[in-house]
Amino acid sequence: MRNILTYLIIVCSLSSIEVFSQSGWFWLNPLPQGNDINCVKYINANTAFAVGNNGLVLKSTNSGLNWNVSYISDSVYLYYVHFVNQITGYISGTCSSIFKTTDAGNNWILMTIENNYGFYNSISFTSPETGFAFGSKVIKTTNGGNSWTTIINGANINSSFFLNENTGYMCGSVIIYKTTNGGDVWKDVYGPINKTIHSIYFINNNTGIAVGGYGLILRTTNAGANWTDQSYNTENSLLSVSFLNENIGIAVGWNGMSKRTTNGGLYWNSILTSYQSLSSVSFNGIDRCLSVGSSGTIVISENSGLSWNNVSSIITRNIYDIYFTNENTGYAAGYEGLIMKTTNAGVNWSSQNTGSHYLKEIFFIDNNTGVIGGSVFLKTTNEGANWNIILPLSYENVNAIHFPSPDIGYASSSGYNLGKVYKTTDRGSSWNVICTFNSQSLNSIFFTNENTGYGGLGAFIFKTTNGGINWFGVTSGMVSRVTSIVFINENTGYASGENYSIIKTTNAGANWTAIFYGPDSWYSKTFFLNENTGYTIGEYSIVLKTTNGGYNWSSHYIPGDKQTNSVFFTSENTGYIVGNNGMILKTTTGGNPIGIRTITQHLPEAFVLYQNYPNPFNPSTKIRFLVPPSKGARGMMDIKLTIYDVLGKEITTLVNEQLKPGIYEVEWNSANYPSGVYFYKLSTNNFSQTRKMILIK
Repeated sequence: MRNILTYLIIVCSLSSIEVFSQSGWFWLNPLPQGNDINCVKYINANTAFAVGNNGLVLKSTNSGLNWNVSYISDSVYLYYVHFVNQITGYISGTCSSIFKTTDAGNNWILMTIENNYGFYNSISFTSPETGFAFGSKVIKTTNGGNSWTTIINGANINSSFFLNENTGYMCGSVIIYKTTNGGDVWKDVYGPINKTIHSIYFINNNTGIAVGGYGLILRTTNAGANWTDQSYNTENSLLSVSFLNENIGIAVGWNGMSKRTTNGGLYWNSILTSYQSLSSVSFNGIDRCLSVGSSGTIVISENSGLSWNNVSSIITRNIYDIYFTNENTGYAAGYEGLIMKTTNAGVNWSSQNTGSHYLKEIFFIDNNTGVIGGSVFLKTTNEGANWNIILPLSYENVNAIHFPSPDIGYASSSGYNLGKVYKTTDRGSSWNVICTFNSQSLNSIFFTNENTGYGGLGAFIFKTTNGGINWFGVTSGMVSRVTSIVFINENTGYASGENYSIIKTTNAGANWTAIFYGPDSWYSKTFFLNENTGYTIGEYSIVLKTTNGGYNWSSHYIPGDKQTNSVFFTSENTGYIVGNNGMILKTTTGGNPIGIRTITQHLPEAFVLYQNYPNPFNPSTKIRFLVPPSKGARGMMDIKLTIYDVLGKEITTLVNEQLKPGIYEVEWNSANYPSGVYFYKLSTNNFSQTRKMILIK
């Protein structure tokens, strides 16, 4: 098992090193990805960049039809992108971060900023060397971003626009400012008002438009001396405005609110762009226009904004569960009756709407027969081609379903101060309440056979040994709701919940022991593939993995910040996660991270192979090595990192590829290997070094 890491200094604590790896998870829906996109900019007729949450950077070279997805940090939200020419550009965001590229976005370097708790919403450059960043303060550079000086402290600037080296505008929360001396002095020219001003754009030296909260549109025709309020009475805010020429402009905002003008902003007409909130809009200088927004939304117009088409996939409803019947065929269900199906391991998904039902849990008895529960019980007998309503529910929702045998199944439901156990004896064709719990919601259920089962009732775990007729409680150690229960055999089970912990039993629920206390979050689902390998997911996109039966847990980064709701693995390496806003992620590495990062801006002077850490280890260890510059083609070198057993037999190769100069780290997971002494060897054309490590299980 292999994952290469290269480290880059890109964190909020700018004097330290952030351990940021490329995730082992990738997007299946929405596509090309599902993070909120905060800004889009054309730099020429064909090339566009967009940036967003979780360090997201998107690049298109065919005018926005297709996008390359990359991440330059997982701890920074990126708010703005600006290019001064075809190859030199800047990105700004949270953690007082400003990144620079000098190779058209292939690589981004952090330009160190002193205050790491600030943010920058906008960047403007008046020359290749002179520029400004606007946000929690206003800063200026005169050497292409190598150093910055503070112009204004304690600001709250949302947008900026420079007409030339001397004249520029910026809008704060409620005020518009202007400079006529190159940004050294700023004077307010409008406001304060009772609406937030989000974006400003000037068509020419005299005519400018500003947009903001509650449909705010302001227009000036005398270089900002006076502004006319052309606001629309709406609850929605306009977040961005841009113009193709002096006549045609677009403004976009919350809930798909979009306006178009053909007379320089004198009048605006409503247009339909998207049902999602849009945060940014940009023209390519001809007739093409892009707009981006929440949940990875990308829409494009080929006729200067008259009509729009989706570039990104449009399923953005919350998905609550996922279930695969084999390695290729899987189902997902969620909000407003959404049911999705794939027959090629997630490459393509078909969707159907079963009405306004809330669908929470999926279980398939065999390849043909499946059940979905939520605000209703549904059943299919033809691989999901049709779903029949079996039992509508009132004021309660099914949150877990489990079949210990093909005919007999159980479901738990929660309502207002009420929990119920449902049972079917005919493969889900009918369901009956067999037990009711007053004053508590029943949030999870799992049966190890037709008679023995477990349920999460508040912070307690209840057990039945007579098919759900009677239940008795055991102390779980939880202090809040138990949200997920899973057993891997008659005796060994796991539960997770809202108090940031995972508990385990090895004696059929008689006793439960806390085996993990995690970060300040709650866990929505625990899934075990076998007796050793399991996953727990939850709030804030948390993904935890164990490979030794819960003894140790590692945290996995996923490329999104939406709520994760369910996880399912079809094999040791292949798994899926679903969540809010249409999130479907897939891994083919068991969730283990992959990718390359740089740990320092200084290039190594020589090859170095470090001692692995930890050592001894179980089940995984990290190996770090240095690659110096090479005189070969593109500075790349053939690098091989190999693991041998104590007899000298090669058992796996972790790295076998060309690498650039840098500091690399590889994680080796030894879950499938016995205890003992192992050796790892780094070799190139002119260097070789071997070190010893010890695996203790």
